[in-house]
Amino acid sequence: MGRHRQTFLGEVSAFVPLAKPSHAWLSLPDKELMRKLGGYRKDRETGEEGFTVAGLLMFGKYDSIRDESCVPKFFPDYKEIPSDTTSQRWIDRVYPDGTWEANLFQFYRRVLPKLNEVIPTPFRLENGQRRDETMAHESLREALANLCVHADYSEESSLLIYRYPHYILFSNPGTMLVTPTQFYYGGESVCRNTNLQTMFMMLGSADKAGSGGDKTIKGWESICWKSPSISGRSQPNKVELLMPLETLMDTGEEPLTSSRKNPRDEPCKPNKKPCKLAKKTPTPCPNGCPGKN
Repeated sequence: MGRHRQTFLGEVSAFVPLAKPSHAWLSLPDKELMRKLGGYRKDRETGEEGFTVAGLLMFGKYDSIRDESCVPKFFPDYKEIPSDTTSQRWIDRVYPDGTWEANLFQFYRRVLPKLNEVIPTPFRLENGQRRDETMAHESLREALANLCVHADYSEESSLLIYRYPHYILFSNPGTMLVTPTQFYYGGESVCRNTNLQTMFMMLGSADKAGSGGDKTIKGWESICWKSPSISGRSQPNKVELLMPLETLMDTGEEPLTSSRKNPRDEPCKPNKKPCKLAKKTPTPCPNGCPGKN
C-alpha cells in the first residue's frame, strides 16, 4: 500500500489543480484514501478486501493488470507518426516496453506533455503570473482522460493514440454510451468506469457534468482549428475521436458550436455532392456518404 500511496501523493499531486492543493482526501490514511478513490474495497459478503480493477488499472503493476482475472489484453499505446513512413513507422512511442510501470496513471503522465506540444502557447499573465495553459490544452487533457475512463477493457482492442502531422486520433475499445449529438453539445453524463472517473477528476480531468465533448470542441475553436469529430467502429468495437491540427482560416469553415446545426446529425441526401466531412477528414463520413478521404 505504501508504494501506491507514494505514487499518488508524489506524482498525482503535480497534476492536482491549484484550486485543490489541500484536498481533504490527501490527508487520509492510505487505505481510506484508496477506498475514497474507488481503488480499494471490502467485499461485504466474504469479508475479503483488496484493490479493485480500477485501482489496479490506475496504479497497479503491469503484470498484475495483465493477469487473466483482471484485464489480460491491456496495452496502452501512443505513437507519433511521420509524414513519410517509408523509412520509419513512428518518430516517438510510449507503450509497455518494460522501462516503466505501464498503468493508466503513468501512461497519462507520459503522454499528456507530448500531446501538448502541438498546441501554440501565447504569452499571457494572470494575477501577475504567467499562465501557459489554454482552453486547447484543456481539450487535450479531457480527450486523454476520456480515452481511459470510457474504455471497455473487456474488448479485444487497446487504448491507442496516433499523433499524425495533421491530426490526432484517440481510439478506445467499446461503444458510445451517448449519442453523437449528446457528445457534441454535452449535458448527458454516462460513464462506463465511475471509479476511474473519480481518480481522473483528482487530476483535473473527466468531470461528471457531461461536458467532455463540448469542452473538447470549444477548446479547438479557441485556437481556430477544425472541429473534432467522433465515430464508432466494429469488429472489434472502437470509439475514435479525431482532432484535426489544421486551421479553419484556409478553408473558411464555420466552427461547430451549439448555435450551428451539427452536420453529423443530418442524413446525407442522395444524388448530391459528397458532404464536407467526407472531403475534409482523414476518416469516412460518419453518415456513410461517398467521397474521397
